[in-house]
Amino acid sequence: MKVRNQAVSLLTALTGVLRVNHVTSSNIAQGEFSSIGCTTDISSCVPFSTQFGGDLTFEEEIVVPCDVCVSMGEFVGGESVNLAGGINVQGALYFPDETIVNVLMRYMIVEGHLAMHSDKVIDGEPSVTFTMTGSEDYYNFVPNDINKEACVNAYQPFCDVGKKAIVIAGGTLDIKAMPDTCPSWSKLHSGYGVSTTPNIPAEDLPKRASDNSPIISDAFDSSFGAWKSSVGALHSLETTDSNDGTPYLQITKRSRGWQGAYITFDANHFARLEGDTTYLFSTAVRLTSPSGTPSDCSSTRKNCVSLKLHYVDSAGNYQWITLADDTGSHPDGNWYTFQAAVEFEDRFVDDASKYVMLYVSGPEIGIDIALDNIALVPLPASMLPSIDDPCGDLFVNGDAEGFGTY
Repeated sequence: MKVRNQAVSLLTALTGVLRVNHVTSSNIAQGEFSSIGCTTDISSCVPFSTQFGGDLTFEEEIVVPCDVCVSMGEFVGGESVNLAGGINVQGALYFPDETIVNVLMRYMIVEGHLAMHSDKVIDGEPSVTFTMTGSEDYYNFVPNDINKEACVNAYQPFCDVGKKAIVIAGGTLDIKAMPDTCPSWSKLHSGYGVSTTPNIPAEDLPKRASDNSPIISDAFDSSFGAWKSSVGALHSLETTDSNDGTPYLQITKRSRGWQGAYITFDANHFARLEGDTTYLFSTAVRLTSPSGTPSDCSSTRKNCVSLKLHYVDSAGNYQWITLADDTGSHPDGNWYTFQAAVEFEDRFVDDASKYVMLYVSGPEIGIDIALDNIALVPLPASMLPSIDDPCGDLFVNGDAEGFGTY
């Protein structure tokens, strides 16, 4: 998600999921906010157009009712929805994966549930953009009766939330803005009354590899490289419906879910792999079903591609380690990018470990796996916070708080 215009107010406190139980600025609230008990179920939502009609501009405030979940999933082409009158979410508002939309709005009040899910590869282009409008419009928010005393003081029966406000007032946020396989090293910081950023010691940041050369880089243009299919499955180089017009690795005749493609690490790999260091794995993937029955990945987002490590430890025990799972929804027959930041612990790559193999597998029996442009590289510097200024990219709250919360 991207929020445009820096004068946006995000009033949130952390209690499990993100929820505002109280706010401490005297010009906003005097009491505590509680849940108003409305739906948080996003499994059976109605489309936005079904609930509010086909228009894309709304001059008056729209309200998502308490017992209704509204989905924005019908917007996949970057449409602009203009909520000039603002929106109050009392039920649930859901932005599912693959939603691409720009929502222009004067304010958003969440007394219910706001859910935003995305498994999109992080490429600097946000799928959901909130553009805050109305630079001179201050909003006085009158809460649900359950919370009517939260905003009451001697002067006003409402909360003055300022302009361009996104307010979580007793509601909940469920924001999944990146794949589960991406690590997070940003610390949440409570900054009421604080105007400086918190200090994050450099030793708490991800370890940087000293050697920036790729560990694995295989395009399969003319050979398999060191990649093979699991025992019992078949591997071949194919060009039909290629990802980029060049050959790719195809794994077929899979009679077990663990069967896929693997590479055995050799001395060359070990010489460059560093323990307790995070690397970026990426590959182009296409799943196909020879039987015509949709794969679990395409229909239920289960049994998608998985990256695993197999090795024999110093005690002679066989170890299977899941490094990353793809949890996206990908139509069969379509190429997509599977990308994950993975950490190779010391125990994976020490001299006592044997038969260290990297596996790409996961789909159920009978699903063919096509792979191309497999890479394992040190995390690019652009994906790491600055050692000198690790908090430099933190988002600063706007004028509803008025004193700089981070």
